Amino acid sequence: MRSTLAKAADKPVPLVDLGIPQTMLWAYRFPENAYSHVFRHLDKDTTYPRSSIDRLFVFDDQGRLAPVGIPATRSMQPGVGCGYPLEGETTSIPLDGPVIGGGWWLRVSYASPEPVDLHLEAGDEEYDLSLPDGLHNLFVQASGTFDEVTLSKYPADSEFCVTGLTLGLPVPTPTPDS
Repeated sequence: MRSTLAKAADKPVPLVDLGIPQTMLWAYRFPENAYSHVFRHLDKDTTYPRSSIDRLFVFDDQGRLAPVGIPATRSMQPGVGCGYPLEGETTSIPLDGPVIGGGWWLRVSYASPEPVDLHLEAGDEEYDLSLPDGLHNLFVQASGTFDEVTLSKYPADSEFCVTGLTLGLPVPTPTPDS
């Protein structure tokens, strides 16, 4: 396991704190089957963030480290132009249906010609974020009851644009050797 994590990066690997599948660890249940519990001896090699930019991982059913995928349970409603440019004091991004409960993650794809600080709200979850310039995917946890994601506290002259937004439960993305 350590060699898999070491190959992923020179810095700690950000993991979604999921449970090990019962097919691999059948005698345990939450919280004993959570990554953070099972891999606690690897705490120098792993982190369990509530938000991450571009890098977020889970293990597949064979125990291989894989980039996270967020299959869309909910998606943003179509926007105009680039999607949802930051305008006014608050930008609300409506979803294509309501969200209830927890365990959700958002993947927010964005484009920005410069770094931007902003506040993001997704139901009961709130984040103050410093986002780098360029094209990126932001991953954040979401929970509660909501039907839109709200961005605020950003510079008035920002050219930041949300180009895609999906909400779902994290899964491993297939790798070429799967």
